[in-house]
Amino acid sequence: MLEKKLKRWKWRRTITGVIIEKLVTEGKSEEYIRQNYSVAEVLLAWLEKNGYTDKPIDTAAIHNFYQYLKKTRKVTDVTIATYDRIIRRIYKIAVKDGYLTEDIMLDVPKPKASLKPPDPFTKLEVSRMIDGLTGHEMETLYKAIILMVYDIGVRSGALCKLKLGDVDMETGDVLVIEKGGKYNLLRFGEKRTPEALTQWLAIRPKSEYFFVNRRGKQLKPRVVWYAVQVACKRSGVRRRKEHNLRKSAGCEWTLNGMSPEYVQRSLGHTDFKVTYEHYIQPAMDQKRLEEMREHSPADRL
Repeated sequence: MLEKKLKRWKWRRTITGVIIEKLVTEGKSEEYIRQNYSVAEVLLAWLEKNGYTDKPIDTAAIHNFYQYLKKTRKVTDVTIATYDRIIRRIYKIAVKDGYLTEDIMLDVPKPKASLKPPDPFTKLEVSRMIDGLTGHEMETLYKAIILMVYDIGVRSGALCKLKLGDVDMETGDVLVIEKGGKYNLLRFGEKRTPEALTQWLAIRPKSEYFFVNRRGKQLKPRVVWYAVQVACKRSGVRRRKEHNLRKSAGCEWTLNGMSPEYVQRSLGHTDFKVTYEHYIQPAMDQKRLEEMREHSPADRL
């Protein structure tokens, strides 16, 4: 009986809604839930357009969907891998909770993702970005956001959740909520960041949240992304995402002598492999290239 109901389109959408609701009750972050919802909506829209409203979804349908993402929507291999991971999660939950009797994703090969090399902003680029915001109508807020992310390596989602009591302007301590609801205590520097934050607090609308919009409402992560894009455009720096600022923080900590264990802890990583591959190794490579130029054998001929 269950399988017959699942063949009807509205039941597929009901399952998706139940799973998203479950993620909410589990306390998943807004960004995490939004990503899962967006992937589910894109998949369901494609299935509906391609005649899967009255027939069961099979492995061929999932494969064709990935080809559609790659050839029509022109998404990267990394994005397709993200879609695959989320779809597998949805099917796993659906089978576990009894909405489906079998997990077809077990027979779908995982798409290979050619991971992009880490591409952090350099210290000079960040300086140019800050200077480029001078005169912009949102200068004070955007400078505070960029310096905070660059100084303590906080994720955009965690940054937007900061409340007034989470930031101690005297000590520089910032209590952030990492992925999974874990707390992490960070500390910003003594000069640029506190100066920018003080200027922001002087004009900030009243709210329980530290970073807010003009109406005093909590910022969305996309505002952090937009602040970085504006700074890049106005300064002539090559555009990258706000997460690259977080990578810049990890690289700078490494170059400045912070221990790998402290870098991992500050970034909130549970797996040291992630810290090493995306933060420590790029910093070491940068240092290696600088040393190669400094000790060039050809320059000493």
